[in-house]
Parts: sequence; structure tokens; C-alpha cells
Amino acid sequence: MTRFKALLVIGIIFCEWTNAQNLVPNSGFEEYKNCPIQAKQFSFVKNWKSPTSGTPDYFNSCSSEKEVSIPKNFAGKQEAHTGNAYAGIDLCDVQDSKYREFVEVKFAAPLKKDKTYHLKMYISLSGNSKYCVNNIGAYFSSKGYNDSRTTRNVNAQINNEDPMQMGNKNVWTAIEGEFKADGSEQFLTIGTFLPEGKVVPKEVKGGSLKHAYYYIDDISVEEIPSVEIAPVIAVVKETPSPT
Repeated sequence: MTRFKALLVIGIIFCEWTNAQNLVPNSGFEEYKNCPIQAKQFSFVKNWKSPTSGTPDYFNSCSSEKEVSIPKNFAGKQEAHTGNAYAGIDLCDVQDSKYREFVEVKFAAPLKKDKTYHLKMYISLSGNSKYCVNNIGAYFSSKGYNDSRTTRNVNAQINNEDPMQMGNKNVWTAIEGEFKADGSEQFLTIGTFLPEGKVVPKEVKGGSLKHAYYYIDDISVEEIPSVEIAPVIAVVKETPSPT
């Protein structure tokens, strides 16, 4: 006689990360109120703002002005990572060590307590930059920032200090990191948050701008799904040996 026996087997089921929601609205800077016609018009980008008195720039191929068009503009030549637009921020002015630029956005929904999130963004050192720097970071906060100063002395949850990644011109480099939320975070700010004196400019080949100026595109913040463990019933066929 053939018999069947049911066994309880512990199976591990992983959630699909590909279904995760990007909580950064207008993550590629494609949506705008007006097409830029000159530098310092980052305020034209929907959802985003400059949280300090610094003046980030907005580049879009919709512009007929060479200063802020794509691929060629005042900072260099670079195609968008995807789409038709990107932002530009000055992470270090060699002639004014206190000057930096930041960009800030409010999440589509607050982050969840004790959940882990993955941040990814693409940066490219502009071709006309004479310098690169040793840091770019992402700061998650409960409140938006509005300050007349151009520096922010906070502890960014995600920092990149890889000089090889920070010095890449004419290519897009992915900057990634993870952090565990406390549930209060509603805003994301991007820039360099190191104290004055810790931001170290390094001269690179080519370029005449005495700045470390970076293009930024395609920013995402997504929840990393927890592993789900579910029971699986396995049916085992038993056939007795002939006697």
C-alpha cells in the first residue's frame, strides 16, 4: 500500500523589492513650474526647494539658454541620467569655505518607525569643476529647514566619503546607503554636512570653476521589506519496500 504523510516545513518567502514605492516625489526633477532660462532657478522645480540661502541650479533640455540646458551648460556637459532634467549643487566654494548648497524635498508619506530604508541617488562631478570634495550626504528630518546661512551642521544618516566616487566626471555614479527610521522623518536634504574644515577640496584635471560642483539625478528612498516566514505543507509519498 502506498501511504502519504504530511510534513510541516518552514518556508521562507521574500517580498519583492521591485514593488517598493519610491517616496521621493519628482525624483528626477522632470516636473517644473517654468522652464529655466538662467542659473539659480531651482525654485522652478516642483516639490523641491533650497533650504538655505544657497542657490542650487536647475538644468532641463526644455531650455534654449545654453547656461542651463542639457547636455551643455555653464558647469560642463552631461546628459541626464534618465529623462530631460537634473539639479546642480555647489558642495564647496574654494574661495569661500562657508558657502555650500543643498536641495530638500518632503516625502510622499512619512517614514515608518523601525523600518529600514534604502537611499539611492546619482551624482556626476561637472566637467568644468576644478575640484572635487570628500563628502556628500543625505539627512532625514521631521521638519523642513529654512535658514539664511549656507551651512548645516547636522549628523547626516547617510554619508559617502569615497574619493573615487566623488571625483567621477562625465559619468553618473550611484551613491547608496541604508538607515533605520524612527518614524518622525518627513523630509530629505542632500548636500555636504561636515563641519567647516572637514570638507576637503581636491584639485582634479580639467575645469576652470574654483568649485566642487555636482549634478544630481534620480533620487529614490524605498522601504526594504522584512523577510516573511510562512509555513508550507509538504506531502511526502511513502511506498513500502516489497516483502
